[in-house]
Amino acid sequence: RYTSGGSFRPHTDKYALTLNVLLKAKYPLGLDDGVSSFEGGGTAFWAEDRDQTCPAGCCCNLHETPTLLLEPVGEGTAVLFNGTVQHAGAEVTSGVRHLLVASLSIVKTQQVM
Repeated sequence: RYTSGGSFRPHTDKYALTLNVLLKAKYPLGLDDGVSSFEGGGTAFWAEDRDQTCPAGCCCNLHETPTLLLEPVGEGTAVLFNGTVQHAGAEVTSGVRHLLVASLSIVKTQQVM
């Protein structure tokens, strides 16, 4: 849940897959009538092949513009991506954005005989 001013700093999840699902539509009535449950938000991504050094000497991308910003608006809209890609939760500027986040790894198991 992201409330007004809420965001998540750039990071990687260290898992094989990450799934983000928007739980509440931006426009609850199904119409872009100017009445929204939240403004802002979304998931920002940075290209994997860029120079990852930060001019401020930190380990984040606060000084770089994201390569891509996805801003789903429909309830149930999902984004599935490689969890090792650097990403961030963009700031919600008003309202409340409800999001389900799951990080998954694939583990090979032994067969039971």
